[in-house]
Amino acid sequence: MILKLVSTFLALAGIAWLALVFSSRAILVNEQVVQATLHERLECVYFTGTHTLHKSYWYSRSDTFVGRAACPRWDRVQAAPGP
Repeated sequence: MILKLVSTFLALAGIAWLALVFSSRAILVNEQVVQATLHERLECVYFTGTHTLHKSYWYSRSDTFVGRAACPRWDRVQAAPGP
């Protein structure tokens, strides 16, 4: 019974990982607010299946005028520039 649960979990995790590797999407793994010189920044870390991607946004608690109150859960990965 335990072996069946573990193998099912590993199979689902493998399918999710393959979906990230072969798609142009990344999932949020960490977010934090960092104090900058004149403003606060929202630092977001995404996992793409092969590496992590870091993005910064202006932070706004109200999320109404400029900036974001939270990182988007999913992000699109830009294609690498060709030669």
